[in-house]
Amino acid sequence: MSGILTEQTISSADKVAKRLHKEFVLIMQLPPIEGLRASEMKSLLSIGRMTCQRMRKFKSDRPPTSKLLTEIPGVSGLREFLTALRREGTPDAVLWNADSAVDYFAHFLTNIGMSQTSLTTALSSHFEATDPKHRLARRKKLYEAASSVLG
Repeated sequence: MSGILTEQTISSADKVAKRLHKEFVLIMQLPPIEGLRASEMKSLLSIGRMTCQRMRKFKSDRPPTSKLLTEIPGVSGLREFLTALRREGTPDAVLWNADSAVDYFAHFLTNIGMSQTSLTTALSSHFEATDPKHRLARRKKLYEAASSVLG
């Protein structure tokens, strides 16, 4: 699939983000990691600090949208995080819904034929193109270019 996203794809991405958010907000409240900073989570779980920093995006009070998919770890990072929690003794039953949400994310990426990186790029382009603040700047540039060509 190209880097241009349809409204249907954006809507599907919103659903994926909402499901991930719903499940991982609960995970981030589990006793071993609740209230920990990224560096503390890194030490406890023995995973990358960047993954831990990105996991903290689930603590946001903002309503989840597809933009969340550009801020959180990818499928492998989410799975690594859940595996680390299992190593720390978190029961599979507690993590099952989060595992399912990660599978849903992976399935979504497969269906649209994109990696998370290419999805992030496409979403960023989409938001930039549809953001009213950016529209005015683009119009100004277009006007200036037309003025310089036409005199």
